[in-house]
Amino acid sequence: MTTFTPNAIAAEKSALAELQRGSHVKPQLNHLAIVGHSMGGVMAANMAALAATEGLPVPDAICCVAPGNKFRGASSILFPMEDLSKIPAGTLVQVIVGDRDVLVGTDTAKEIFARIKQIPLARKNYIILVSDDHGSPTLIANHQAPMTADEWNVADRQNIGTEQDEAIELSARGDMPALAAVRHALGLPIFGQPPLPSRPGVISVHYRNNLCRY
Repeated sequence: MTTFTPNAIAAEKSALAELQRGSHVKPQLNHLAIVGHSMGGVMAANMAALAATEGLPVPDAICCVAPGNKFRGASSILFPMEDLSKIPAGTLVQVIVGDRDVLVGTDTAKEIFARIKQIPLARKNYIILVSDDHGSPTLIANHQAPMTADEWNVADRQNIGTEQDEAIELSARGDMPALAAVRHALGLPIFGQPPLPSRPGVISVHYRNNLCRY
């Protein structure tokens, strides 16, 4: 897990070098923002802190959505947070959490916000997305909410949140190991047992979530 941030920095350097060649659209490096979700939310803060020393464009703004560098029921998943006091004081910062995020909760988000004391309150926000289940469809601010897309129907959006949240609760209570809980959420076999029934779209949505997570 300690290689995530260095890998992301190397990837950005490679991408920027490629964009300077040929007929690519040239990015405006003096108007840069970094946005990340989940582990990527922590990585966005890390990259902003390391940008100057790594020779990367320093972002004007960062947005950390449901950031998490530790996960309930999976204590082995952890990667370090950089010295966020190195983020320039003029940076605009948004830290966004959901009120029903049971995967990473709000601990990491609060830690990020607490570590950027050099940035005045006028230039940073801590935003809580509040779920709304009073109408139809329900709008649930869980960990998967930022990854929904227009082409996914409402049932799939609800199912992915419901099934993964259930798996996380099973793991957190000690009723099921973390890996087994993830397999349960995907409808995959657990310890030789036949697959549990899974609602339509859950496996494909989980797979796409894994591709988009960072």
